[in-house]
Amino acid sequence: MPYTPIHIVISILLTVLLRSSSTLVIDFWSGLSLVLGSTLMDMDQLLAFFVYEEEPYSTCRGFLVRRELRKLLKYIEKNHKRIDKLFLHNYLSFFLVTLTSSLTIKMASVSALFLFGMFIHMILDLFDDLYVINSYSNWLWFLRRFTSFDKSSKVTLFMTLVNILSIAVLMMALIS
Repeated sequence: MPYTPIHIVISILLTVLLRSSSTLVIDFWSGLSLVLGSTLMDMDQLLAFFVYEEEPYSTCRGFLVRRELRKLLKYIEKNHKRIDKLFLHNYLSFFLVTLTSSLTIKMASVSALFLFGMFIHMILDLFDDLYVINSYSNWLWFLRRFTSFDKSSKVTLFMTLVNILSIAVLMMALIS
């Protein structure tokens, strides 16, 4: 949530750029769906606050229940990298969004651009995690149950390559 305004601005700029320089026909509603796809990605944090009992989720839930929104926003700003068991911010969701975006983006439909907005949001968050915490461990949280997961540089390098390939696939789908 701390970066939601940044996601909104970037998705609006991307919509304007696509409208002016692309062969895609993007009307107002399609552009709005791209912005919403990018913005609504962060709503999985609200869901996580009510699903998980441990910290930092229980503190966030308490602020929400007591309607202490300023305290909640300040807490999230300080602890947002600890809020890492998100339903949409993981590699399984990233794979599905990338796949469906690359298959549907040429349609320039409302749903295709909504997925593209989600993809853009995920890419920005992935590179932010690489820069801030030098790891993608919070994107692989669902694997912790099945394997002895570590934060090794090999995993980070591999995931960075997956990101670059995903971007390339989507860009090729846009160009072709």
